Amino acid sequence: MPSPERSRLRVLQLIDSLHVGGAERVVLHLAQQLDRERFDVAVCCTKFLGILAGEATGAGVPVFDISAGKGWRRYTVPWRLRNLIRQVRPHVVHSHGTPAMLDAGPAALARQLPGWVHTFHYGNYPNLPPRTLKAERFFSTYVDRLVAVSRGGVGAWYAGIADRYLEIWDDMDPADFAQRNAARGAVKQY
Repeated sequence: MPSPERSRLRVLQLIDSLHVGGAERVVLHLAQQLDRERFDVAVCCTKFLGILAGEATGAGVPVFDISAGKGWRRYTVPWRLRNLIRQVRPHVVHSHGTPAMLDAGPAALARQLPGWVHTFHYGNYPNLPPRTLKAERFFSTYVDRLVAVSRGGVGAWYAGIADRYLEIWDDMDPADFAQRNAARGAVKQY
């Protein structure tokens, strides 16, 4: 019989920072509320920690800072992420927001990521800079599951990947969500 420690799914939540905001609160909530008998959750900040990091560590959630500062050093974040993945050995990396996706993308390209889930948290599409959108679309081809939590039109940009794309709106009734997505066959477990 496998030990309880080995049977837990290790999840690394990846975000640019744990500063105050909606996506940051979602990451904090997931890290604190996922069933600890089934999941080992850690958080990784790619740009800076932010004021919510203390709340996470106070709740017993490991928080890692792989920021590299400004200038050319910022381009070392994907390698820092690769090293952290080797250390933590997550089963799933769950990135939140475009900056985290762009930091995780090179690791995915080098096949250094385990299962990868990415969540879009805001609706400013297509108002991101064209270069950012292009990089995001490119790296999205390496993501196992794409989730949007706003009605910002992300689906229109990613219409070709409907088999890996799921919308969960902030104001959606949970029963409506379950019915709508079960019918689509979009909800799958790892």
